[in-house]
Amino acid sequence: MGQLALSMALEVTDEKIVAALTKTQRRALRDDVARIVMGWETVTIPWAYNDAALCWQAEDTPLLPAEAWRPDTDERQCAEVLEHMLGLGFALTLEITGENARATFTRGDGSGGGDASDRRTALLLAARAALE
Repeated sequence: MGQLALSMALEVTDEKIVAALTKTQRRALRDDVARIVMGWETVTIPWAYNDAALCWQAEDTPLLPAEAWRPDTDERQCAEVLEHMLGLGFALTLEITGENARATFTRGDGSGGGDASDRRTALLLAARAALE
């Protein structure tokens, strides 16, 4: 099972990750999912007069401002990550109990899982772990 690439306050028990993410760690998770899972890269584009905006792009096409990518809070964006993983041939197992959600992506060549207090974060952790 993959481990987080960032330094976090984590409780690690039986190879599961129970994450209580800070604001900075959530931003890092969002960025990791964009890069590792979605295959996007950042680009700075001119924005309004003399300013510039950092955006995510795929295949040289800007998609959205980096700050607008919030799959841990946006249901549609989280579904986009799920659809992408399914398109890569992964199967998702999602278990939600009281205060915890556990997600695991599996396919023939490996798997990755994540535990969190909400299902979207668990899904993102699992997606990143499966592709690391």
